[in-house]
Amino acid sequence: MRLSGLKITIPLLFVAVTTHAQKFAYDIDFTSYFDNREYKGPFQIPQTIFAYRFAPTAGVVFIDTLQGTHSVMLGTHYIQPIGANLYESKILPTAYYGYQKKGFAVHLGAVPYKKRVATLPHFLMYDSCAYAHPNIQGGIFQYSSKLGFAEFMCDWRGAQSPERREMFRLILNGQFKHKWFFTGGFAQLNHKANFAKPTPREGVADDVYLNAYVGSSFGEIVEKIDSLSIKCGYIFGFQRDRSVDQTTCPKGVLSELYFK
Repeated sequence: MRLSGLKITIPLLFVAVTTHAQKFAYDIDFTSYFDNREYKGPFQIPQTIFAYRFAPTAGVVFIDTLQGTHSVMLGTHYIQPIGANLYESKILPTAYYGYQKKGFAVHLGAVPYKKRVATLPHFLMYDSCAYAHPNIQGGIFQYSSKLGFAEFMCDWRGAQSPERREMFRLILNGQFKHKWFFTGGFAQLNHKANFAKPTPREGVADDVYLNAYVGSSFGEIVEKIDSLSIKCGYIFGFQRDRSVDQTTCPKGVLSELYFK
């Protein structure tokens, strides 16, 4: 799959809109993770992933005369593996523009994943994203109401170069809720273009995942429990490696019980 001849221009600031007084906003996030893996598989190696991530963000927020909220935020993610030296750390920039009004929200730029309404399930948030890719690089569009929400994101994870292949993924998800019942789903298209480096050569690869689910939430019914839910869904995958014309279709049932 190729996107060619397509040019999209999105203005980030609408200077014609009169704004109210600006105010300073900031956010500080600290995350540590320890993942000890004593197993070996075709796509995994035994290892221990142990690091912390420090992410300060600051910017300005203002409200226009139409009651829309604008924000411009700058920051960074500092990732330090435990037991490694300073030169093995990683610094990733955070920079995005956000707009919110009456349930609708859009964020463009390098946007932290925590801006999503729904946390991505584990089968869509593999290690390279969960640990070392804390920002959505592109944009996310959202709508929320009392009945549920819908959101769409584009994460452009790789710009083509002699040392890097072009990669992006599109994710659409949503959920409808009525009293204790809810239903929803996820849909993902993940695309990897040809690797420009001739040796070793990696061909075009695509994978699509569809996940529909239903569930019940009892947090508002059961006293002294903040959240209690049961969810069951079906996952269908379509994975294609065009270089060898090989296709696989993984699928299965996923059930979850969550409480706190």
